[in-house]
Amino acid sequence: MKNSIWNLVWVCLLCSCNSWLDIKLINQSEESELFSTERGFSEALAGVYYDMSAAGLYGQTLSFGMLDVMSRTYDYSRVPNAMKIFRDYDYEDKDMEAYIYSIWYALYANIAAINNILEWSDKNASVLSDARRNQVRGEALALRAMHHFDIYRLFAPDVKLDKDARILPYQLKFGVETPAVYTTQEYLNLVVGDLENALECLKDDPICSVVPYELGNGVDENKDQADQYVARMNYYAAKALLARVYLDMGGEYKKEARCLAEEVIESKKFALLDYEKSLNVDMADKDLLFSSEHIFSLRNQAIKTGAEAIHKRVTGSDGNLQMAVGFQSSIYEGDLDDYRLNWYSEIYIVKYTSDNSKLNFRK
Repeated sequence: MKNSIWNLVWVCLLCSCNSWLDIKLINQSEESELFSTERGFSEALAGVYYDMSAAGLYGQTLSFGMLDVMSRTYDYSRVPNAMKIFRDYDYEDKDMEAYIYSIWYALYANIAAINNILEWSDKNASVLSDARRNQVRGEALALRAMHHFDIYRLFAPDVKLDKDARILPYQLKFGVETPAVYTTQEYLNLVVGDLENALECLKDDPICSVVPYELGNGVDENKDQADQYVARMNYYAAKALLARVYLDMGGEYKKEARCLAEEVIESKKFALLDYEKSLNVDMADKDLLFSSEHIFSLRNQAIKTGAEAIHKRVTGSDGNLQMAVGFQSSIYEGDLDDYRLNWYSEIYIVKYTSDNSKLNFRK
């Protein structure tokens, strides 16, 4: 599937020359003003997180929307008409082409914004304390790695099958010049390099001195305080992501992946769901997103509305996304006590459509 998607994107690139990276640049004077204060850097990073949480990226398309349809997670026969192009891998359809192009464009647009932050953190280093500069650069480097890694997962062949396939550009600088194209192995080495540099910058991350899920303690204000540690790319999120990259690279890298994953687990900063506190409660209070397990999560206040539009039973619609009968049991190996079964009401997914808006503020 990735090769087919890549072929379509490559056609788009040939047709549009450099337009895929023709990001509208902020006026230089506006940039200078934005990055003249510490708050400006925070606002620039917040803008990246906001764009990531949009429905066209991780707020739907790359989480429970287009990709889940393409992976046949949902009942094949009940997919809404508008999503059948994803179900049927109809790459010649113009709407399909537009969707794929928009994902490619949005990911690289975010990378451009991240690179701009990194460049200004050098240009205007004097407006940041050493600690704040490290934090900004650490988050930005890890986010750049995350975006590039997902581009690889979407558009490139598996590195274990073809490490010499020269397909993807890795954007290391801000601007509209087309970057170099790397082999899959070289590309992932750059991802690893960004994450290693990020971890060095984030070694004094505030999350290192707290246990986020313990801050919740059943009090809304404390939950908000807990959220701030995982609502951004943090030290442990970067470490967990590096473990995922190494696991994907396979072979000798699996040992590194295991070591990193164990470090995250043994940090005790995150905990598996507490059934009595999170699920054995009234529906309105259920934590269906398992927030104590979050290492990094995005915020999207519109996610409930977006999920309802495609997951909830709607009379007279052309169908909605639902699980095939018995599918839940099969993916959880027949364990009817698996906590994740709370994500469903019969064959309908309620994970993102709970009436508890505070919980659904998370993604």
